[in-house]
Amino acid sequence: MNHIRDKRLMIVLLFVGLVCLAVGLYSVLHKPQAQVLNTATLEEKKTSQTKRIEIPATEMWLDTGIDVDNKFVAIKYESGQWSNGGKNALWGNGEGTEGSYPGTIVPGAPLRSLVGKTNEGSFFVGNSKEGHLGHGRLYLSINDTPKTFGDNVGFLVVNVTIMEE
Repeated sequence: MNHIRDKRLMIVLLFVGLVCLAVGLYSVLHKPQAQVLNTATLEEKKTSQTKRIEIPATEMWLDTGIDVDNKFVAIKYESGQWSNGGKNALWGNGEGTEGSYPGTIVPGAPLRSLVGKTNEGSFFVGNSKEGHLGHGRLYLSINDTPKTFGDNVGFLVVNVTIMEE
């Protein structure tokens, strides 16, 4: 009787072992798409660099020192506030505090908002912007009229992440 029970136990163990082997081989040979995407994301992160930049409201077109040629760029607001009209004016972050104003350095972008420019032209950044921004050097600024930066106060801190392609 023990001999028959031992044979049955061996058959069950052999069957379980074969099932485990089959599952293991299947998981190795058929990687889910999500794992492939995660690997690509990790590779991109290996080639990325982040630079923390303080942008004073008093400076029109701060040179970030970053060339954006053929690179994916992510600009993210971190902290700070600024104003374009002295101590009693409205304060804001990268989104600005009111609609567009005639004569600003980036027409159509909100007054007091964070804006940028490259060789391709100027654009609204706000509290975040991602994508290909053109060619050349990246410059950042508060959106104000060119001759009125002298009464501006405050600053914003942003993180600019560059991913090589």
